[in-house]
Amino acid sequence: AGSGIGRAVSELLAERGCDLALVDLREEGIAATARAVEAHGRRATLHLADVTDAERMGELPDEVEAAHGGVNILVNNAGVTSAGAFEDESLDDLHWIVDINVWGVVHGCRAFLPLLRQADEGHIVNMSSMVGLLGLPHNASYSLTKGAVRAFTEALRAELVTTPIGVTAVFPGAIRTNIT
Repeated sequence: AGSGIGRAVSELLAERGCDLALVDLREEGIAATARAVEAHGRRATLHLADVTDAERMGELPDEVEAAHGGVNILVNNAGVTSAGAFEDESLDDLHWIVDINVWGVVHGCRAFLPLLRQADEGHIVNMSSMVGLLGLPHNASYSLTKGAVRAFTEALRAELVTTPIGVTAVFPGAIRTNIT
């Protein structure tokens, strides 16, 4: 929630009356987002976490529940990109993008789903991309991850269809954020 789409979503949720638990790698980003949330008269708590760290992500629900009493909406938005020919990308770069864009979503859903089940209703929002629908040349690694988020989200939605938990994938196009 420290910048870009995460900050914009946080501000919109605050405008609509939500208190927020803001998560990012860097405190300065979520501190700025918290000020924007508080300007809307809502409460924001700050939580530092790396979405690739399953153990740390597993600790977050208890922290958020202690601070807010529960969770109704989870937005999995952390993302990175790379550009260039697939054959020129290193395996280290491929692991990096998959760890953040795919495993970050999986870790968020796995960690928060039990807490969402305790709410009267809940919603999971997973940020994919237009390239999750249509792969783009020189974006094969990014397309791979966002296609995986799309498929995972569709499967999770089907698993939870009989519960009060909704699941949505979002497919933004090119947006001027720090990711680009």
